[in-house]
Amino acid sequence: MKFDLIHTDTCLSDYFSGDSRPFFTLPIYSHMNINEICDHLISELSDGALGGSLNFDVQESDLFHYLAEQAIKQLKMDCIERNGIDYIYFKNVEEPEEDYDVPTAFFVLTY
Repeated sequence: MKFDLIHTDTCLSDYFSGDSRPFFTLPIYSHMNINEICDHLISELSDGALGGSLNFDVQESDLFHYLAEQAIKQLKMDCIERNGIDYIYFKNVEEPEEDYDVPTAFFVLTY
């Protein structure tokens, strides 16, 4: 079994329509590079901070964590291979005026 991690949307969190598959949410800023993004995603995985309707026992299993972490690492490697290590993933994001206006990127795990 293999997971893929797909960036599905970037918007204010109120506008995300959701997904039944496991997904990560990531507040984004214009200066973030792929290392920062993937570090944050791994931290979210470790904290169990995933959306979607996956069974809790599955989501907390060692196999799920291993496969999800591999998908995050693959996303990082693919991005670095295409764009270089210092690539700014979200270049066109404006800095928010208020803390509640922070755009959010949504990454879905597919299998």
